[in-house]
Amino acid sequence: ITNPSTGKPTFDFGGNQLRTYGSVSFVSGMGITKNAGSLFGMYNASGTSTLTTNGVLIPRIFLSGAGTKQLADNLTIDCPSPYSQFQKSEGAVFDPNGKTVTFTGGSVSFSTDSDTTFYNLTITGIADKADFFAIDRNITVSNVLTINGNSAINRLLVRSDTLGTQRTITAANVTATNSDFRDIKGAGDDDWDLSSATGGSGDCGGNTGITFTT
Repeated sequence: ITNPSTGKPTFDFGGNQLRTYGSVSFVSGMGITKNAGSLFGMYNASGTSTLTTNGVLIPRIFLSGAGTKQLADNLTIDCPSPYSQFQKSEGAVFDPNGKTVTFTGGSVSFSTDSDTTFYNLTITGIADKADFFAIDRNITVSNVLTINGNSAINRLLVRSDTLGTQRTITAANVTATNSDFRDIKGAGDDDWDLSSATGGSGDCGGNTGITFTT
C-alpha cells in the first residue's frame, strides 16, 4: 500500500512472518508496521542473498537454510520482546560484510544453532529496569561492541540465556554504559576494563575476564 503523503509503500507485518528466498532491498523511507510477533526471514538454502535496508527499521530477523545471508548496509532491528530478535538455524551463515547491526527494541535475545560473528554490534537499552541482552551461544565482534544501558536506573543486563552457563563475547573493542553482566566471559583484543564506564558496570556473578566498577 502506498502512503499518499510520502509516495512510499507501507508494509504491515502484523504478527506474521515475511519469508524471502533471495536478495531483498527495502525502499528508503518506506513504512513498516509491526508488533512483537512480526518476523522477517531469509531462507536461501544455497548461494548468497543480500539484505539492503536503506535505513528502514525491521522487526525480528530469522536466518534459515545453509546459504549465506549478507548485509549490504547497516541493519537496525527494532522489535520488543517476548520473542527472540535474532534467530539462526539449519546451518545458516551470517555475513556482516563490515556493516553495523544495532538492536533498539529492548530485551534482546538470541536463538541460534551456532556461534555468530558481527563486525560492529550495538545494543541500545530502553527505559525498563528489566531490560536485558541475552545470548544462547558465543559471539564475536570483530570491530566495535557498544553496550548502552538507558540510564543508571534503567540498566541493561548482558547475560547468558541460561543461569550458570557462561557465554563468551570476543570483541576487538568494547564500550559500555549503565550496564551489568552475568555469566559472561570477556575475551579478545580489548582488555574489557569497564571500571570507568559511565553509570558504572556491575558484576552479577559468573563472569570472567571483565574489570568492573568498584
